[in-house]
Amino acid sequence: MHGTSRYFLQQRSLADFDADDGKAIGARLMFGKIKGEQHRHMGVKRIFKCHKGLVELEKEYPWITFLFEELMKGHLAMNTPKNSKLGNLSVKEAMAIGKSLVPCLKARKTPQAGIYQWQMQNPSMVSAPPASERCS
Repeated sequence: MHGTSRYFLQQRSLADFDADDGKAIGARLMFGKIKGEQHRHMGVKRIFKCHKGLVELEKEYPWITFLFEELMKGHLAMNTPKNSKLGNLSVKEAMAIGKSLVPCLKARKTPQAGIYQWQMQNPSMVSAPPASERCS
């Protein structure tokens, strides 16, 4: 990603994010070289801090960086399904959910099937409506 497009992506709010923004942020998390950091998971907090929309997401879900750090580590772990609601996840639960993605991906033939299995075992990871659209 070029500096100019990265700058404009960093300025977008969470409400303005679309699928292309998600792909760009995912690519930055997976393939973006972060100076001075040896492993991908070490750059998660830095990436979250420099994107306006991700800062907003972290305010709503304080455990989200821990989830992404575990996803980026990619360690094999026992799959321990969590049934907590998205808004009620603890840091420990988020980390366990993050660790459980790789086993699901390895257990299925396609990435889509692995993600589906992971979501079914962790209902809090199924897409939820944005906070602005939820009923109080």
